[in-house]
Amino acid sequence: MVLVIPAVVGLSLLSDEAYGTLFGELDKLAISGPLLAWYAPVALFFALFSVTSSVLQAINQQRFAVVSLLAGLLVKVLFNIQLIYVFGAKGAIFGTALAAGIAVSLNLWRIRSSIDFSYKQLIKRTILIGIFAIIMSVCILILKALLGMVIPNGRWGLAIILTICVIVGGSVYLWFAYHSTLLERVLGKRVRVLDKLFRR
Repeated sequence: MVLVIPAVVGLSLLSDEAYGTLFGELDKLAISGPLLAWYAPVALFFALFSVTSSVLQAINQQRFAVVSLLAGLLVKVLFNIQLIYVFGAKGAIFGTALAAGIAVSLNLWRIRSSIDFSYKQLIKRTILIGIFAIIMSVCILILKALLGMVIPNGRWGLAIILTICVIVGGSVYLWFAYHSTLLERVLGKRVRVLDKLFRR
């Protein structure tokens, strides 16, 4: 979560630059860029499903992970066509997000009911991650606007903007996460490699 959320936010904000850099089809950017921005948050549900399924396996509830996956697939099958009809290309993304969200919700419910696990600490850390991600987003949006005025439009221009925004945005997020001890609480002693960089 501590790394997935900022990555998702960053990709959503820089979807046009990411798509243009990777594929170079600038004539399709107006359509494909926003679709990538919408699809990026779905990665969060995929990551959560992977983690919660691993937890279920650890507490000998791996069969329920299959049940939640099947429930998600059923929702995808039932609602995908209707969502595409209503929302167009975004409907397929919404269907995937709905299916993955339901699967994750079922896994979280099963974990809580099986071992009486409290999500209070997880919620608090998620809120803190969200605050840092918002600060990072503001920096990225400002930097993106400024760079867009001086860097010419094109594949290489988009690549330059993407690179600079990723480096600056990632550094801002890591600085706040490091100095707030969030990284240390989540990742442990592995964050010591950042001591020389940020000098807390």
